[in-house]
Amino acid sequence: MDAKSNGEDYYPREVFLGHFVPVKPTPIENPEYISHSKILFNELGISNDLAKTDEFISLFSGDLSIVPKSMSNFGWATGYALSIYGTEYYEQCPF
Repeated sequence: MDAKSNGEDYYPREVFLGHFVPVKPTPIENPEYISHSKILFNELGISNDLAKTDEFISLFSGDLSIVPKSMSNFGWATGYALSIYGTEYYEQCPF
């Protein structure tokens, strides 16, 4: 395996045995609410008030210590490279 199963694996490297690696995010200190998509929340049937709760702000700022035991306490990261017809691009898509 190219990664530690607990997500505490922060050094950059190529990944050969999969598309992603588990990563435990580093929480942002003193996060604050800025904005959210009211349209998306409405489409999902989620109360817009949820986005302003301390728990929501904490979770979406990388603090996974508060997630229920049924959820993983790490996320995942994947590298992304743009190649079109075998030509590598280092900036946004040229089309």
